[in-house]
Amino acid sequence: MKFGFKHLKRHEIDVVKWNEAIKNAVNTRIYAYSWYLDVMTDRQWSALIYKDYDCVFPLLVKTRFYLKYVTHPYLCQQLGIFSKTSDQQDIYSTHVLNYLRVNYFKTDCSVNSNFMKNEYLKAKTNHILDLNKPYNEIKKSYNRNTKRNIGKALAEMVVIEETSDINSFLHFMKKNDNTKIVDSIEKNIHMLMETTFKLGRGLLIFAKDHSGLSAVAFFIIDENRIYFLLCSSDKSGKEKKAMYFIIDSVIKRFAGNNKILDFTGSNITNIARRNLGFGAMDEPYFSLRLRWNPFLKFDKKSITGQ
Repeated sequence: MKFGFKHLKRHEIDVVKWNEAIKNAVNTRIYAYSWYLDVMTDRQWSALIYKDYDCVFPLLVKTRFYLKYVTHPYLCQQLGIFSKTSDQQDIYSTHVLNYLRVNYFKTDCSVNSNFMKNEYLKAKTNHILDLNKPYNEIKKSYNRNTKRNIGKALAEMVVIEETSDINSFLHFMKKNDNTKIVDSIEKNIHMLMETTFKLGRGLLIFAKDHSGLSAVAFFIIDENRIYFLLCSSDKSGKEKKAMYFIIDSVIKRFAGNNKILDFTGSNITNIARRNLGFGAMDEPYFSLRLRWNPFLKFDKKSITGQ
């Protein structure tokens, strides 16, 4: 059976149809919208597209030593297959897997939970919190440690401030980022924040105490989710539990709004413990790792539609 996938470069993609496909997908995520991918890949992404954008799979292809490989954009936790229905996910996944194995030296990216389960996937964990209940109801699910940490922030006179000061945010992030990742993608983060503010989707929060700025957090809001995308605390912020205070303030603000707070992680033990302490639940996604197999028996016409 031929499903007519085509591999289109960025300039060949109809962004109106693309964004409609992402918006109407059963597993829609903000990371897959064209404007988001443009910012985080410097417009270098491409995609596998089935028929009239009935199913899409975004790709970031790079070249090293003349070898093409598929990698994952920063701050795009879950990409993968996006389609209006989930009844053909296994078939779509099989074609995508075969295409990647035939055409690229290696593939190392993250895919959503709708991707067909197979030997090339490694489970990872995201955390989500349903905000459709009143705040007092949601707060009942906070564990004892979370409530104590919020109380400590209150006692330490931590205050919350909503702002649009991107430069101060990035300065604070870089200052407290030992990995230097923020520094390497500062331009992309700045552009992402500017874009989300223009779209009315960005939420930037500072936590301050008597010594000044102690914690920062950036969220992106869409129709379904509030994405907890970036955050950082300095020594004072950690001691005074400022990040707990920020998260609680966001939950309080959006409680009862029928949205999901998406913590965008984490597989790091301490952060996972913090997320779960707010009553969050596990949401699986997967790391997909493949290696080139030029001898794979595969009808390329079924993927190109030629």
